[in-house]
Amino acid sequence: MASLKRQDNFTYQHCLDVTILSVALASKLLYTKKRLVELAKGCLLHDIGRVLINKSLYTQPRKLSSTEFELIKKHPQIGYLVLKDVSQVGIIASHIAYQHHEQQDGLGYPRGLKGNNLLPVPDKVTEEGYIMPLAEIVCVTNVYDALVSPRAYRSAYTPDQAFFIMKRMAGKQLNIEAFRVFSDMIPTYPIGTTVYILNGKYKNFIGVVSKVNQENLTRPTVRLLYNASKRRISPLEIDLMKNPIVNIAGAII
Repeated sequence: MASLKRQDNFTYQHCLDVTILSVALASKLLYTKKRLVELAKGCLLHDIGRVLINKSLYTQPRKLSSTEFELIKKHPQIGYLVLKDVSQVGIIASHIAYQHHEQQDGLGYPRGLKGNNLLPVPDKVTEEGYIMPLAEIVCVTNVYDALVSPRAYRSAYTPDQAFFIMKRMAGKQLNIEAFRVFSDMIPTYPIGTTVYILNGKYKNFIGVVSKVNQENLTRPTVRLLYNASKRRISPLEIDLMKNPIVNIAGAII
């Protein structure tokens, strides 16, 4: 981890974020403390293979060439080779690094493993040629954190935009059941998220999420701060649970 932080602080932070999200998701699926520790180790080290790949490839403000992308795709295998014989890491954590870019449809990399879209619970058996359950969890959280984080070639997506993209990936690239549980535990609009009103009396008003409604994570309470002309107004709170016809979207300011 120290080597990763020295070379690429952005990836270091990404690994920490993925660890937090993955452990939270696995806890929801009732994994044991022992498995959670193995998962955490795998998440913290899942991108360690990047250390041995030219850092400039990750900071290009443009789309990578096919040759460059093929080099990037080697980092899971490199990470596995680095970790597999380290006794403190263990085989499960090593395979998390190896499998975190595999897909349910078998079109991921580096080995083209498949998934069966079954809930990745602790007693799920991993068949030969298939992604192991803990790695299926990391596949979901890795994509989410990548989307909501800025890249050299794009701005960060808002959480609602990230979930919209991931819904289209679920069942094909991502384990659909793991994504379902994940989307039920992560607010679409976290507290402090800037949003704008899409319709109704307050259309185009801008505000921030002031409260997450646990009954429905997609329907928060919003504190409106600016009108449609972007002029400051006295704060006005709208509970979207009580206003079902009002829709919002995340705003990139």
